[in-house]
Amino acid sequence: MGKPTVLMVGADAGGVGKTTTARLLADYADARGMPLRTFDTEHPRGDLRRFRHDAEIVDIGSVTGQMRVFDSVDERAVTLVDIRAGLLSRTLKALNEAKFLDDNIDLVVCHVLGPKASSLDEIALAAKAIGGGASHRIVLNHPNDSEFQLGQDPEWADVFRSMKADAITIAKLSETATEKIQALGISFVNFTKNLTSAGTPAQYSRLLRGYTASWMESVWAEFDRVAVIKAAIGSTERRSADRA
Repeated sequence: MGKPTVLMVGADAGGVGKTTTARLLADYADARGMPLRTFDTEHPRGDLRRFRHDAEIVDIGSVTGQMRVFDSVDERAVTLVDIRAGLLSRTLKALNEAKFLDDNIDLVVCHVLGPKASSLDEIALAAKAIGGGASHRIVLNHPNDSEFQLGQDPEWADVFRSMKADAITIAKLSETATEKIQALGISFVNFTKNLTSAGTPAQYSRLLRGYTASWMESVWAEFDRVAVIKAAIGSTERRSADRA
């Protein structure tokens, strides 16, 4: 797999789809055959862990928690960290001070923006903390462009337009499907496969499963397009060659 891959998903604002993005990345890594270590930093109650039961809850604000996540990264598994709202820039700054970004690590920061112009201020803070030691991927998680007001703000319109071409766009999933999956507390993949969290057969709506599968395919195509996990692209190409 080469050098270790660390995916950090975060936002300085809450309620922008951060954990949804982390869940999609976890399902994507699984589907691409990538071994995965998952950490939930919504300490102590957890959030990602509701849907990803193997996620370990850690206090990322403590040095002990940071050691638990980052001391054991290696090339054998992708490390996915769902950063608690408001702690993204602070965590990146801490890693920079600890010289973690100087190591031979493929760090990808998936920065989930909210629909208001103030979200763009976060980009400068995060980019400053990262420096040149990581990939910084913007995630636009929104129902539709009409509800994403950044492009209509005169101060940020040009920035938004130039940024959007390379951003990861997560479109809206059916509200009915979203509510059902939330209530079940399962992964998106298990829902589409008609399985419970324990992997036993279930009886979910065929239509909602189809909507969810199509939505996931569109998001995974975005992940492939920006090579969010570089090793996954090679894995996909190898599987395609094997099938041929």
